[in-house]
Amino acid sequence: MGYKASERSSFPYAIINGIAAKFTETYTNRLEVPAEFMYMSFLTCLGSLLADRITIHTEIKPQPRLYTLLLGESADTRKSTAIIKTTDFFRFVTLNAGNWHFNECWGTGSAEGLARILKSKDQLGKNLILCYDEFKGFVSKAKIKSSTLLECVSSLFEKNRYENNIKATGLLIENGCLSLIAASTVQTYEATWDKSFTDIGFSNRLFIVPGYGERKNVLPPPIPLSVKQMLAQELFLLLDFVGIFKEINISDSAYKILQNWYTDRPSSIHSKRLEGYALRVLILMAANKKQDIIDDQMAIDVISLMDWQLEMRQMYDPIDADNACAKMEIKIRRALDKRRALSDRELKQFTNAARSGLWLFTTALGNLKDSGEIVFGKATKQWKLNQ
Repeated sequence: MGYKASERSSFPYAIINGIAAKFTETYTNRLEVPAEFMYMSFLTCLGSLLADRITIHTEIKPQPRLYTLLLGESADTRKSTAIIKTTDFFRFVTLNAGNWHFNECWGTGSAEGLARILKSKDQLGKNLILCYDEFKGFVSKAKIKSSTLLECVSSLFEKNRYENNIKATGLLIENGCLSLIAASTVQTYEATWDKSFTDIGFSNRLFIVPGYGERKNVLPPPIPLSVKQMLAQELFLLLDFVGIFKEINISDSAYKILQNWYTDRPSSIHSKRLEGYALRVLILMAANKKQDIIDDQMAIDVISLMDWQLEMRQMYDPIDADNACAKMEIKIRRALDKRRALSDRELKQFTNAARSGLWLFTTALGNLKDSGEIVFGKATKQWKLNQ
């Protein structure tokens, strides 16, 4: 199945296959929605549905939960259309799917509100996909002073538990499997790169999907119910394949391909968490094709998708974070070269880390430590150059 690639898009369309391809083709043939929007929306919803039922055979047990952000110009790229149509389809399928439940929440104003939804007696299961047809709704709530929404959502990307105890009340989320899908203009996305978002590392938790629509039909023809039912049956077969719980294996040759990419890929702020996303997407690729083992082609496909993601993060980075990080690394080296040894607090002061952002400081410090240029003395509690 081929997709017409825009001159402005380098998305690796060849990776789209399985039921995800049938779904994507059905909707893009009728709607003015980029194929990458439909494909990644499908994977995100599928990941939410399967979050606690499928993983890879590894000690870290990754869950296929994605935080997907569809990026484009207002209206023309049909970002919200992709989210609405995909969530509608998954809701349609799971209405009669027995123990499978597609739980969605269209926006929340606080971490407390999110916790109430996850604990609600009306919700069947702890899997939840947080949806925003305008990402600025999340950004505005997350920036409210004293709000813990950003901290909560960021924490739940890595874990299934969030706890915040204060004097008056306590907030506890246990076994929560959170996914996120949102639509945003480029301008709103750039607004997330302020200190509150960068210090917590939220931007590299997002999988950004820029896309460009093209005009097709002023009145898109409806998708026949029979076609939707056929797609639904395909999804039912996928759910039967997963069952109560499934652990996906990886072939030795596919592992080598993935390992070589992991060790050889360039170091960059924008590459943070890409290896984690690769594992999550690999799970979904295997489920999408109903395969118990990740093969060479899946490894190649996920690497092409992650390389594309790195390119998009660099392209849509409004603050040139890689260069900013390099400048911070120079500041750290100079401070330690002049003063020989500094505590963490002193190093932050001498490099003016509060102004640049703690995320940038922590990342630069980690880069220098990982490369062996600096060391931290456990006895002295100080950083120094490794000479």
